Amino acid sequence: MPTVLAFFLSRAENSGQRLICFQHLNNNVEVLHQDFLFPNVSSPYECDVSVNNVHFRIIFDRYRHQYDHSQVSYLFVRLHGNGNPMDIWPENDMDSILEGLLLYPPSLPTLSTLSNTSPD
Repeated sequence: MPTVLAFFLSRAENSGQRLICFQHLNNNVEVLHQDFLFPNVSSPYECDVSVNNVHFRIIFDRYRHQYDHSQVSYLFVRLHGNGNPMDIWPENDMDSILEGLLLYPPSLPTLSTLSNTSPD
């Protein structure tokens, strides 16, 4: 089963890179074993966002996204032009990740309220 490094951005848990497994289904990518990232969510919402020629699939709990910002989490999976997932490196991709949050989805918490750690 192929694996790739994705980025998990969360107000409820520790944010950072996560190793995820995926499979290809009918020209689509399905992330497997999402239940540990999104407990009690039978089918997390997915959307695709392109930022500065970087394509992401964002996976999240739509209810928490819209109504419970204190518990919201997002999984970012970077995709090649051919749709295959590729590793995310926060030191290179963080600007695009944050800009992706601004582009979609609607009703996002502001970036200042999304941080669960205070600056040094």
